[in-house]
Amino acid sequence: DDRDEAARISRAFRAQGSSLGAAYHADCAVRFETFANGRQRPSLAGGRRRGGGGDETLDDEARRAEAAAAQELAAPTTKTFLYLNDPDERRGGASRAGAPRYCKGDLWILANTALFESASSTGVRDKTKAPFAAAARALWHGPDKDGKMEIQLLCARPGVLSGDRRAHRVYAMRAQGSASRALAEHDAFASMTAASFPLLPHVAGAPIVKDREDVGVVAEDDGPKKPTDDDLDAPLSVSPSARVARETYGLNRDQAFAVSAALRATVEAARRVPVHERTVSPVRLVHGPFGSGKTKTLASFVVEVASRLRVENRPDFRVLITAHTNVAVDRLCKALLDVGFGDFVRVGSLRKMDPAVLSRSLHVAASGSRGGADENEPVLG
Repeated sequence: DDRDEAARISRAFRAQGSSLGAAYHADCAVRFETFANGRQRPSLAGGRRRGGGGDETLDDEARRAEAAAAQELAAPTTKTFLYLNDPDERRGGASRAGAPRYCKGDLWILANTALFESASSTGVRDKTKAPFAAAARALWHGPDKDGKMEIQLLCARPGVLSGDRRAHRVYAMRAQGSASRALAEHDAFASMTAASFPLLPHVAGAPIVKDREDVGVVAEDDGPKKPTDDDLDAPLSVSPSARVARETYGLNRDQAFAVSAALRATVEAARRVPVHERTVSPVRLVHGPFGSGKTKTLASFVVEVASRLRVENRPDFRVLITAHTNVAVDRLCKALLDVGFGDFVRVGSLRKMDPAVLSRSLHVAASGSRGGADENEPVLG
């Protein structure tokens, strides 16, 4: 019996705990529910009008736009829900490395056979009876107390699942790890636009702006020079503090080039220089093996760009530092503190921060703005 086989597989998955990196649910159902769209109809009162005297009517173009908008808003919306009926399967044992058991964007595989067979493997031709396997992703962060969770099918709706508001019995397997992360990364990239992410055109294809060789972003070794206000306030045709970066932070030539070019790109963005007039690409890659000074280079850039943006009078600009690990972020934060720069806020879990940067955490900063007590109180309390 298919149900007995599914129950056996479910118990085996739960016995393995988190080591399999996936979860099997034997008692599930899929239901499609249609909702009336209750969004407010948009007003086109600002559209063009024609006619004279008291006859004010929308022109044909505005009428067509209004009708199309009204039709779109009036169209019902069908949502897909997955029901995980067994509470024991929902609990299902410990998750891996403290990760949440369910996440928004999780990849689910649904089937009407316990072994996830497909019509091609069984030879059944009738789409209303044929076995199927379909991929879906979770739209909720997890099921509610009744096991209900909204999902989105990533393929055409199988013929077996015809009929709304009817519970279709299915078996479900949830994947963890790279599959779910790939979906999340795809969604994040697909939702980007040139307006929300201005660097998108620069990273999605061939270089749009190539570094010009005539701007001389790296100063030659022509003797020592102390940094002055003129270095920070120099026009774009002048090398933006490459020599200053080398002498102030002890950078070598390659490190100074990375800082200087990134600083120039930031200043051009702050001044809203048109893309076709920019001299360096706004996307910079600092590459090097362990111990080559990447963290030191990035810290030098952060300090220099903060100073330059103050000169540019751009208080609306911020520098966002991210990394794959808390250790990497903390290492850069400590490098900033080592050079005397503390104008930053460390965001993240207090328990995962290096003690050396706890005083710069968002929690401490928020407590200070509210007149909190000792800065260690959020950690010790």
